[in-house]
Amino acid sequence: MQVPIGATGWYLCDWDDEPTADYVEFSGRDALAVQWLNQFRGNVFAWREMHRLLGATHPWWSDEQVFADAAVRLAAGIWKARRTALPLFPAGGTTGNA
Repeated sequence: MQVPIGATGWYLCDWDDEPTADYVEFSGRDALAVQWLNQFRGNVFAWREMHRLLGATHPWWSDEQVFADAAVRLAAGIWKARRTALPLFPAGGTTGNA
């Protein structure tokens, strides 16, 4: 599973999914998972994706219930949150050593 979270560059995946490129990964427990997810509050597209992921088994859940369950899954390592890493020096760029 690789599900983009809105247009943020982040995606959710299962704990055992292999990345396809260099990546940055959220890592943290309880409070940090809640804090990390807070960046998506108000992002309609991100919440729609999370509802879609959890709605198949819990279609009656409110945004807060989806939020709480997503935080538990991230904190427990059931889900991973990743985004592709940006290169430190873009191709064709200079490093200042010219």
